[in-house]
Amino acid sequence: MNKTKTYYQPHEYYDDGTNIEWGDTPAELMSFQAFATREDCEEWLENMGYDPTDFAIIEYQDEDIEEVTIIDGYGDVIEINE
Repeated sequence: MNKTKTYYQPHEYYDDGTNIEWGDTPAELMSFQAFATREDCEEWLENMGYDPTDFAIIEYQDEDIEEVTIIDGYGDVIEINE
């Protein structure tokens, strides 16, 4: 059975109605870290003092992020994929 693994990362996003600008992930989040759910991602952003509406939560699957580490809304590691 081939099960697709889905996980999420926040990326800064700004839309003034004319222009859309994309930024990076928050400085506190390593490039290989992601969240199991959108809700965990939003919770983490709030816990870190960010406004979740300033971010687009991007969905990734399987090996989109090499050796992804899944964290929860508190930044604690849930799963490490090496």
